[in-house]
Amino acid sequence: MPRGPASPLFLVFLGLAMAEMGLLAMWSKRYFMLGLPIFVRRITIKRSERRLLANLPLQYLQDTTRRTFWADLAYRPLTRTTWAFREAFHFERRAGYYPVMRGVIEIDRRHGEIRVIGRAAWHAVFITCVCLAATVKLGHAGPIALFLFLIGGSYLIQRWRFGHAVEALQVLVDQALADGNPGVVHPVPEAMRLR
Repeated sequence: MPRGPASPLFLVFLGLAMAEMGLLAMWSKRYFMLGLPIFVRRITIKRSERRLLANLPLQYLQDTTRRTFWADLAYRPLTRTTWAFREAFHFERRAGYYPVMRGVIEIDRRHGEIRVIGRAAWHAVFITCVCLAATVKLGHAGPIALFLFLIGGSYLIQRWRFGHAVEALQVLVDQALADGNPGVVHPVPEAMRLR
């Protein structure tokens, strides 16, 4: 069977995709915390209210995140001030999409802010660069444009979903401020859950 010039590139892409799938499944701390940020949102906390960052009940993010017909977002702590999130692997017959990011939530007590960062998947960056290089070499987009369109569409969907994580964090911050005692963790009230 003849081998075309794209075969090595496909093997690299496949290897990266499989490696990332394993790192996502293992919730690898280094994988989630290192990478190219392509989505960044910040929630700023007033200096007088920064004490709530010490005990923000992030364990309730799963309950607070808006649910849609897409796969749910799953959360996992990496450190005392950092949580990772990604699409759940078991999505109960819900619609899926091609993920191009993995997310991390960083609590910065020194600067009084919470950062939600989406870092680009290695294989998505690789295949995008290959497609762009091929487009330049060929002089026209052709079917490559369709593939880039699909990647771009997946990014927009995932960007929208990551915005739900920001919403969930804002709900927890607002609840902690309303309680007046952010050192005490309370379950998220049903009325405050996003659906």
